[in-house]
Amino acid sequence: MTAVKTLGATLALAIALAPLPARALDASALWSGTLNVAEAATSAVIDPIRGAWGATTRFIWGAEDAFAREATAFAATLRSDFARFEVLAGRAGYRITTVNLQPGLIPAIELVFQPIGEISEADEAALRTELAARGGLGGALERAVLITLLDIEERVEAFRPDGFRISEVSTALVAIIPEVNVSFTRE
Repeated sequence: MTAVKTLGATLALAIALAPLPARALDASALWSGTLNVAEAATSAVIDPIRGAWGATTRFIWGAEDAFAREATAFAATLRSDFARFEVLAGRAGYRITTVNLQPGLIPAIELVFQPIGEISEADEAALRTELAARGGLGGALERAVLITLLDIEERVEAFRPDGFRISEVSTALVAIIPEVNVSFTRE
C-alpha cells in the first residue's frame, strides 16, 4: 500500500514539474487566456446586475408614466369638481377667494371663502336637499363644507366679538378631516 502511495505522489510531482508546452510560453497567448478568464468572471458578476438594473429602470419609468397619466386625469377631474363646487358655494352665499393645495403623501387642500350675501330660506332648503342627495366621498366632503358654510353664523355667534362680522371662512381638508377657521373684521 505504501508503494502505491509513493508511486502516485511521484507521478503527481512529475506532472507538476513537467515543462509547459511551447505555445503556453507565448506571452500573447497567456495574456489572451487571462483576459478570457477575467471577462468570464466579470460577466458572471455584472450580467445579473445589468439585468436587475434594466428591470428596475423599466419598472420605475413605467410607474412614472402611469403616475403621470393618473395625475393628468386627477387634474381634469379636480377642475370639473372645483367648477361645480364653486357654483354650489355661490348658491350658499360665499365666493371662493383662495385655494391652497399641498400635494404629497397626505394631500391637503384649503379653500378660503368670503361671504357675498344672504340667501333666502327657500334657496337654503333647496340647496340642503340637493346636497343630501349627493353620494360618495366627494358628495360627503362637499356636503360637510357647504353645510358648515350655511350654519357658520349660528355656530360662531357666541364667539364673535361685538362690532365684528365674518370676513372669511377657511376650510382645510387634510386627508379627509375638515378643519374650519373663521376670521372676523370690524364692521
